[in-house]
Amino acid sequence: MGTPYVDGAVVGTNTDMTIWPASLGTTTQDWIGRSKCAGDPYLNANSNVFNIYNSAFTGTQVATLASCVAGRTTSWGTCSTRPKASP
Repeated sequence: MGTPYVDGAVVGTNTDMTIWPASLGTTTQDWIGRSKCAGDPYLNANSNVFNIYNSAFTGTQVATLASCVAGRTTSWGTCSTRPKASP
C-alpha cells in the first residue's frame, strides 16, 4: 500500500501497490523532480531536503516531521521531535 502526504496530511491511498523499492534492484536514473522520459517537464518546486529511511513511518510520525519542517524553528536534521526510523 502507498500513502502520499502533503504537509503531514494524507492525500490519498493506493492499496494496489505490489512492488517494494528493494524490488527495483540497481537503478541508473535516480532523480528528484525529473522523469526518465525526455518529454516530461521537470518538477516546478523546491526540494531542499530529501531523506531516505529504511522503514515506513506512521501517520503520526509523518505529521511530526511535517510540523518540524513547517515550523522552521530548528532545521530538519536537528528537530528534537523528529521521529527515528526503526532499524
